[in-house]
Amino acid sequence: MARSKRFHVLIVAALALLLALPVAEFIARRSSPTYRRMHSPPQPFVRPHPERGWELVPGWTGDPEWGTQLRVNQLGLRGPETTEAKPAGVFRVLLAGDSVVMGTGLDEGGLIDRRLEYYLQRISHNKNIEVLNGGVSGYDIRQIRSFIIDRGLKLSPNVIVVVTCWNDLPGLSIGDVINPVRDLPVPGKDWLVRHSAIALMLRSAYESIGLDSFAPAWLDGSLHEPTRARIEAGWRAYIDEFEKIFRACREHHVTLIVMAVPHEAQFFDQRRRFIPQARLREWALHHGLGYADVAPEFDQEIDLPYIQPDPIHPSPRGHDIMGKKLAWMISYLLDEQVKP
Repeated sequence: MARSKRFHVLIVAALALLLALPVAEFIARRSSPTYRRMHSPPQPFVRPHPERGWELVPGWTGDPEWGTQLRVNQLGLRGPETTEAKPAGVFRVLLAGDSVVMGTGLDEGGLIDRRLEYYLQRISHNKNIEVLNGGVSGYDIRQIRSFIIDRGLKLSPNVIVVVTCWNDLPGLSIGDVINPVRDLPVPGKDWLVRHSAIALMLRSAYESIGLDSFAPAWLDGSLHEPTRARIEAGWRAYIDEFEKIFRACREHHVTLIVMAVPHEAQFFDQRRRFIPQARLREWALHHGLGYADVAPEFDQEIDLPYIQPDPIHPSPRGHDIMGKKLAWMISYLLDEQVKP
């Protein structure tokens, strides 16, 4: 009798679990911005591109459900209209990157390109300066490289700034980059992550192990070896794309600057190791390039909720910080009227 009762309890528990999983999945899908972005329908402001996969639709204007207006000029760049040929006497800067540069969900006036242009004009005493926003939501470093070589250089910029964050590395997740993860031998793991918001959230939580305290890092490291070969392959592919950008800019006599945008989780790493920033800085300095890291500035204000409203994308305050830092770097490239 007792055995039969235990069996019935197990059956009821199993049925309860089966019923609870769909509910939990539904809630997870509704509450996970990452999952919604992965499975949202194509945005009306993008169109297919044969190499990059997609690009902004030239001339598109509207409200893409961000709560703010989006304006794409006839060159396919977010922002006001301009000409492909650089006007005489204009110092032109092109920003290239993903949704961080494009400013997903933010008003145009508070974006990095507008703030950079504002600060450069102040520093240079209203010199003719134009900053173009070449950001496209979802681009990784390969697509950024393609955009620069295929479109960006035709705009004859004096300076190209590649704004990169840690989801731009080919084949790697953010967790791989900021806290090299251990691959759990779960069958069908990739399929689960693509199709289940719960699996996506569990992977994100697993990747953050070791950032909050030393003990989980030690335990996790003792159980699984870092997949160093895969991570190093991703870094090599990432740096290789930067090499292509560097060579193209050098060939066209364009100054290249690299800006690194931190992930919010890096500020809560008890070890305070900004490894990806250090690796990218080493590459940039090796080639004599300008390198801007806004992690120190963000770190001073990271407790303020408006510096990074989500773990990746800076707020208008973050865009202002990035624009100001770039302005002082770029000011040295202007003529002698610029204040050092």
